[in-house]
Amino acid sequence: MNDIKKILIIEDDGIIAKDLENILSSKGYDVCGIASTVEESISKFESTDPDLILADIIIKGFGDGIEAANKIKKKKNVPVIYLSAYTDDMTIERAKITEPYGYILKPFDEKELLITIEMALYKHSIYANIKEKSEKFKELIDAKKELAILVSADGTVLVINQYGISYLRLKEEEIIGEKIGNLISKNKNFLLPNINRVLNYGEDVVFEEEIDDRFYEYSVNPIYDIDKTISKIAIYVKDITERKNFERSLEKEYDDFKRNQKELIKSEILQYMNTLISNIAKECNEPILNIKTAAEFCLEKLEPEERTKEFLKEILKNSNKIDDVIRELVEYIDLPKFSINQADILKIIQKAIDTVKKSNKNIEVIKKFPRKTIVVPIDEKWILIALLKVLTNSAEAIEKEGLLSIEVANDDAYLNLIISDNGKGISKENLDKVFDLFFTTKKNSLGLGLPLAYKIIKAHNGKINIESERGKGTKVIISLPY
Repeated sequence: MNDIKKILIIEDDGIIAKDLENILSSKGYDVCGIASTVEESISKFESTDPDLILADIIIKGFGDGIEAANKIKKKKNVPVIYLSAYTDDMTIERAKITEPYGYILKPFDEKELLITIEMALYKHSIYANIKEKSEKFKELIDAKKELAILVSADGTVLVINQYGISYLRLKEEEIIGEKIGNLISKNKNFLLPNINRVLNYGEDVVFEEEIDDRFYEYSVNPIYDIDKTISKIAIYVKDITERKNFERSLEKEYDDFKRNQKELIKSEILQYMNTLISNIAKECNEPILNIKTAAEFCLEKLEPEERTKEFLKEILKNSNKIDDVIRELVEYIDLPKFSINQADILKIIQKAIDTVKKSNKNIEVIKKFPRKTIVVPIDEKWILIALLKVLTNSAEAIEKEGLLSIEVANDDAYLNLIISDNGKGISKENLDKVFDLFFTTKKNSLGLGLPLAYKIIKAHNGKINIESERGKGTKVIISLPY
């Protein structure tokens, strides 16, 4: 947060109020007051001017939290979040009238509370910004003039206002009596059909047109005689370029808001997952080690019969697999500090190729290296891991026999490793998700490979991008500072 936000708590339970105050204060918020009645709430609101109100619905005295919020919002539009144990329809309907930014059930979850508060403050700032721009836009529109023309049923100009005269850059006598199609020639192919539509159907027509990077709104309206026949047509032309630009800026702000909201939620989820994975690793390491040790001991010392040997080997195999998964999870959430040294990237690539080919013998690998040695500043171990994840993923995408191409090229800033396969490719909807933790389209995969590779390359101040099309293979471009 760029500035400290003030929060007023409306809660008559002293223990809960103190708990809320401690949580909010620890996260950098300023709890500017705690109120337990409607009257006290209004008084403290007026004296502290908070940025947000966290209100329990049931409080002591006359009235409740909803009434307090309603009275406060009449004085100032401040975001309100309700905190209550009640979820009956009547309470929710009353709460909705005050347009709350959140409704949290007791007993509350601290993480949910903090996310709701952060989003409420963010939404409120966005809406306040939109409202301010809307008011300025209204002033702009109110001050604008527009072209107004009255024409006869056959399109002859009868009257035109001063703004229209200036717009057409003609004298009034050059306009009156002239056909409208001759005067507004740039868009007569749109205007004349709409004039005919008004004449034929007697309905108002509004349409927009872009001319020379400017947007115009046309309103064509019928004027009836006493005998209810259309004798004249009123045409209004308004320059709406500013409005169009404003609408686009609103759309961009909304898109930014949705993206920031998604990133905030994703960040919270990843933080939670990191803690969960760390705890799982701590709890599982010792039991897995014991299982592996016991299996190895039985195989080496007890000379079991052949069938038992097979079972023990399977136990050992699966234990090692679990161990590998836990290690990958830990590596992803807690990459160690890299040891950056000058290393020959071509040797590392060859080592990765040799490893992948052991389990994918039908794949033909084509190498395109510009020279025999290319030295770059990297952590050799971790770049090898990243390359193995990418190459394994490419090899698994190739059905039966296939080609895997590895090209090395450089530009002014980066050494580019271009890994291409002729496999099944990635669908457009999945292409943006390939680096997301746990995303996978494979049956026996946790979706850790590419996310870990992405994290390693990013930690080297590099870039990794994927280009793919379903049925046409995939290209992975790894760029390392050079």
